[in-house]
Amino acid sequence: MKAKITRLDHQGQGIALVEGIVTFIPKTVPGDVVNIVLKAKKKTYQTGELVNLITPSPSRKPAFCPYYALCGGCQLQNLSYEDTLDYKLKRLEDILTRQKIKVPIELISNPQPQNYRNKITLKVIAGEIGFYEFKTKKLIPINNCALAQTSLNELISHLKLLKIKAGEITLRTNSEGDILVNVESTDNIDYQTFLKNVTIKGLIINKEKVYGQDYLIQKINDLAYKVSYDAFFQVNPLVSAKLFSFITGLIKPDSRVLDLYCGVGTLSLSAALKAKNVFGIEIVPNAIIDARENAQINNLTNAHFEVGNVEERVANLKDNFDTWIIDPPRQGILPKTKQIISEKLPSMIIYVSCDALTFARDLAFFQENYTIEKVYCLDMFSYTYHSEQLAILKRKKYNKIK
Repeated sequence: MKAKITRLDHQGQGIALVEGIVTFIPKTVPGDVVNIVLKAKKKTYQTGELVNLITPSPSRKPAFCPYYALCGGCQLQNLSYEDTLDYKLKRLEDILTRQKIKVPIELISNPQPQNYRNKITLKVIAGEIGFYEFKTKKLIPINNCALAQTSLNELISHLKLLKIKAGEITLRTNSEGDILVNVESTDNIDYQTFLKNVTIKGLIINKEKVYGQDYLIQKINDLAYKVSYDAFFQVNPLVSAKLFSFITGLIKPDSRVLDLYCGVGTLSLSAALKAKNVFGIEIVPNAIIDARENAQINNLTNAHFEVGNVEERVANLKDNFDTWIIDPPRQGILPKTKQIISEKLPSMIIYVSCDALTFARDLAFFQENYTIEKVYCLDMFSYTYHSEQLAILKRKKYNKIK
């Protein structure tokens, strides 16, 4: 069946009108004329699968990854890097517009759009190691990932020495090329042969450290961060450096800063370089242990951290913080926390998000009490449809803290 791709949707899939029905076709780009086979039909749309190209779009570029056609990890490798940036900017503008938000957006590119990821999670099925095929649980065996840092790719070919039949392996590296290997599997793992053939900093199996250490030290800008194997840390150190600099630049010297979902303290410590004091909350105990150590490592005595559920802890806050940094999971800010924010009304909110949809939804909620001064779209996840967002919100003058 013939189709012409007119644009991309918010997940990087091509869109065509086929027999009058909106049809989503992965791995295509605007301007492509393609043969497709229909896969699923819904009430208002249908999905298709690319069979072959009839006439490639002038915008189409050959993918630099041999697994691109099947792997579900990347969506935009068939575009130039410049075109992926244009797509992400328009995508964010469209998502914000749907929430009736008009605000200046500044795009921040990735200085190294390939081999940038410091963490990847590989699936293991029947002894084969790789990623899932696009929107399936079918494994695509790989021996390298074009988005992963070189040190991680050099290790992938040795992972079969662990002789795992089923499970998950997470690899994490730092600026020095040190590597942590974190394995989740019910198999009886004999890891001695593996250790004899690789150089790694630590091996963790089912949350138990069996070799070396269970953390890495990551240096970004002028700060050093201890990152435990199970703690959140941004996957792109180069773009993270820009994000952290933005945070520092926004903080006033006399600010009292509250950091929600603080992780290992990356944004907290960036703020603490200028703030009077910073208080971070995070539900992952290991992350808070790291955050406290990170404050000590960097001689920042004005940063303090506490383990806790953000929604519960914020409700009991007694101190007033004039600046709130919020970097929630993909689900965004929960209703209870948003209600508390609308009662506390801090002077400034710095909202960081890895999900544009929940980001826009939450900004729409804040518009009653806040002016959205600016939004940054950071290309933290190059060649995927994802982006990192940062918004600067200032309390409207006629609103006072309740």
